[in-house]
Amino acid sequence: MVAVPYCGALLASLGVRRGQVESPKTGDPSRRRGPFPVMCPTRAHGTFLYLNTANEASPLDIDDPKAEGTAANGCEADVPRQWEGLARLLGEPEWASPEKFRDPATHGPAINENLRQWTAEHTREWLYREGQAYGAPIAPYLTPSEVFQSPQQREREFFVEILHPEAGSYEYTDLPLHMGETPPTLRRVPMLGEHNAEVFGGLGYSPQELTALARAEVI
Repeated sequence: MVAVPYCGALLASLGVRRGQVESPKTGDPSRRRGPFPVMCPTRAHGTFLYLNTANEASPLDIDDPKAEGTAANGCEADVPRQWEGLARLLGEPEWASPEKFRDPATHGPAINENLRQWTAEHTREWLYREGQAYGAPIAPYLTPSEVFQSPQQREREFFVEILHPEAGSYEYTDLPLHMGETPPTLRRVPMLGEHNAEVFGGLGYSPQELTALARAEVI
């Protein structure tokens, strides 16, 4: 799952305090899934490193009766579909009329087939450039290496270098927007349990209680 942690990383880089509940023994499973940025597996999986920037690591065994329990919410939102610009780029053929687009259950398969045939006649770069000119929602799927080689992203200073104690120093993609007065801040992914004292101490637990909970592998 990428969408929810990515949104969380964006919010955290803007100042929202973001924590993650994970196993105190092993951490989130995504910490241990390759590929890894270094040769030997650690708790620093490449995708985990990126999706959990600016996070706070305070693991908690939610199945243990000593734990207080947690809750998480996920939200979905639909955005208005852009079609007029694409129809103009297509030359406004009959199969791409607004009336047919408003009835995808009936006309969707035919529209998709015509779009596949049309896009096959053009290069990815042409589709992207012309789509931008017409205000059509067209963007290329880039490989990770293509993203980091993009002249546009380099010009926009879209990358930031972050040092991690296990993974080392790597470039990360920054937020997709820049704000002059309130610039976002990306921080490295924390080590497992790095913020226990800060998070649980802020909830009223004493150092002695935190030590006992850690020994019992509750946190």
